[in-house]
Amino acid sequence: MKSFRIYSLLLLALMAIAACSNDDDDAVQPAPTSVEGTWEGKYGNGTKVPDWFMGFEIDPNGVIHELNEDGKKIGKGVWTISGDQFLSTYHNDIPYNSNYSLKATFIKSQGTLKGTWGFGNKDTDGGTFELVRKGVTNKR
Repeated sequence: MKSFRIYSLLLLALMAIAACSNDDDDAVQPAPTSVEGTWEGKYGNGTKVPDWFMGFEIDPNGVIHELNEDGKKIGKGVWTISGDQFLSTYHNDIPYNSNYSLKATFIKSQGTLKGTWGFGNKDTDGGTFELVRKGVTNKR
């Protein structure tokens, strides 16, 4: 009877260990250390809260592509970063055939780009935007 209890305790201990899993689904992804990658978020016109889709593919060679909601490239331009200040100018081919500028702060701890956008070479006369790098869980 004593050995039955010992085996039962061992079996329970093994079952408890087997039930524990290495579940990383809720693990916070590390914030990006550079701006290269695919970014999605929202922009707003004027003083309105950002609620329109905005997406970009930021290449490491200083080229930026504007993306539509399906991930299709609809514009192209250039970008630079100095410290945490991100700047970009790009041409939107579809549907507006216009030039735009972005000025944002790269907030590494949040994995976000937050800033203003504008028409032509002006980066503040359009509205505001916030982007999050795709594939990064943003837990503030």
